[in-house]
Amino acid sequence: MKFEIGDYYLNQNISEASKLIEFSEEEYAQAENSGMKRMFKNEKWFSCDEIDFKDISWIPTLGSTDGKIYKIALQGDFDSERELKKDFEYIKGVLTKDFGYFSENNEDKIFWDTEFGNIFLTKASMFDFYFINLFFTSNIINGKINDEQVESRKSISNIILRIANYIAEKFKNKTINP
Repeated sequence: MKFEIGDYYLNQNISEASKLIEFSEEEYAQAENSGMKRMFKNEKWFSCDEIDFKDISWIPTLGSTDGKIYKIALQGDFDSERELKKDFEYIKGVLTKDFGYFSENNEDKIFWDTEFGNIFLTKASMFDFYFINLFFTSNIINGKINDEQVESRKSISNIILRIANYIAEKFKNKTINP
């Protein structure tokens, strides 16, 4: 299944993707200082122009391993808690329609296991900033995560929070506290 988000899709060869900007060494260092670590051989992270997905504008971050996109991370920024809740329920409904009932649900964190990989939907707020984070990961990473990496990450929620913190820091110079 080819699942497209903007001009990008999971398992796409990086050489076929346009308008990607690889993180600078400083951006990699900032991400790693906020808790994100590159976990795979030849892993690279990229930013690109905002993407419209399901009628919402998103700030994307893409991850690749061995020259293929394995992760598309999207962050939507909202002006109010009311708007955040409304759009979170909208996206949850759209994803449930497209991919069926979710595998796990913890109020603000929802997980789908799909034929192409996984989808994580989260919402967060801090001060007067409101975010929806939406992560699509490819099944090409299955088997690439070793026991040590799993143990060091402890939970899916911590991985999502690390990515959300990095994105928030990059675009708002703020961090999200659990």
